[in-house]
Amino acid sequence: METSKTKICDQCGRFVDQFTRRYKEQTYCANCYLRCFPLTTCSNCNQQKRIHQDDKKRLCCDCYPRVTPCVRCKRTGRKISKILASGPFCSSCYRYIKELKTCSVCGKQDVVSRGLSVGVNSPICDGCRHKLRPKCPQCGIRRKLYKLDSGALMCYRCRDNIKYYCTGCDVELTGKEKTICQLCSAKRLNKIRKQQNALGFDTLNGKNLFIEFVNWLEKTRNSFDAAHKQNRYIPFFEKIESFPKDWYLTLDLLKQIDGGYLRRSSMPRQFLESKGVIFDEKLLVTAMDLRTIDMNTLIFEKAKSSALQKAILEYSSLRKHQLEKGDIKTRTLRFETSAMKSLLDHNRWAKSPQNALENLLKESPGQRASIFKFVSFTRDNTSLGIFMPSSNAENGVVASLKRYSKHPSSKAFRLYTFFALDYFHDFYLPRNAHIHIKEVGDGLEVTFKSQTYWVPSPTRILKERSD
Repeated sequence: METSKTKICDQCGRFVDQFTRRYKEQTYCANCYLRCFPLTTCSNCNQQKRIHQDDKKRLCCDCYPRVTPCVRCKRTGRKISKILASGPFCSSCYRYIKELKTCSVCGKQDVVSRGLSVGVNSPICDGCRHKLRPKCPQCGIRRKLYKLDSGALMCYRCRDNIKYYCTGCDVELTGKEKTICQLCSAKRLNKIRKQQNALGFDTLNGKNLFIEFVNWLEKTRNSFDAAHKQNRYIPFFEKIESFPKDWYLTLDLLKQIDGGYLRRSSMPRQFLESKGVIFDEKLLVTAMDLRTIDMNTLIFEKAKSSALQKAILEYSSLRKHQLEKGDIKTRTLRFETSAMKSLLDHNRWAKSPQNALENLLKESPGQRASIFKFVSFTRDNTSLGIFMPSSNAENGVVASLKRYSKHPSSKAFRLYTFFALDYFHDFYLPRNAHIHIKEVGDGLEVTFKSQTYWVPSPTRILKERSD
């Protein structure tokens, strides 16, 4: 038997058209509301209100948000949007726990509600709601407009000549702000986040260093960057919290840190250098190489077991032993492990390891030197049966043209030039050779040690292929 009543009361289990009350994730029909919410004197306003029978504080629905802080932001006196079993959530914090649904206008997953104020009866997100609001012809702000006696349309601020001033700096507010300007809001947010984030550190030195960094960030950049970007640097300061004072001179400690934090342009490094810390560039490069080697080795160990995977692990172990003895450089092993990682990725879709090797060198001819010794190792020590395919300059030209067409850059342009010299003039040069490239008409003049060669321009070739 079908019924139009699809809502079920959590207390009595009956079907109802609508609920009289929702309280702490429970629904109440009209009868259950009268039974579970008897008339009781509120302990705050001393008025007779319907209060839940299990509420020990005896607070009515009006006084509850005034004296009970929001579970998330800990503020009182805010408008309460939802009361869960864990406590109340104010209107600002509720959006962070609300279920994401599809906006009927833009189709994105977001917090949505019916856009009745902009004439839309279906659920829409806040971004679309703002875009659908008309602009006030006087102040240019998107708000609800009111029709004056003269027929003109204005927002309530322009209609009533209402002005608001920032409570922090007394500047006149524009836009939607009513109490505080954006700069003062950023300063307040930065102060709150700085204090909350500092509580996550275990030592006093760690807390002080992070607070000092945020203060430096606000001074050298601005309050907005300090407020909104400080969270991304927390892992770095948490990592170095337990390190000794001279950690930046220790290779084993440097390789544990994400290299992005140690770039010259990174904020943590600039902050530490302002405090007198001097980084050794060679040590940083070595740490980066070791970190990449460790990451690639971890990928090898977690890869699906196969003859190729076992050969890669055996070869990596051998080369690491040679690295410890000082027979090879860390940069060499880094290039080799990165090439083997690419080979392992190609092997997932190839018919055989040999086919994977050929596909890899077609797409990335520059990895031929890095993968060569591994292939030689497999021929002498395993039954994998792979060998280096013959070098084909034409394949190199085609691959470099594809790379240049997808991601035009000076590096891709230079790589094409080397392959073009090999293909058109049978003149092979190492990739670190010092050459001078000059565009002449529809070609390139490449000069190496006072010898000049002409090769077609990659832009000309791509243009002819497209035509």
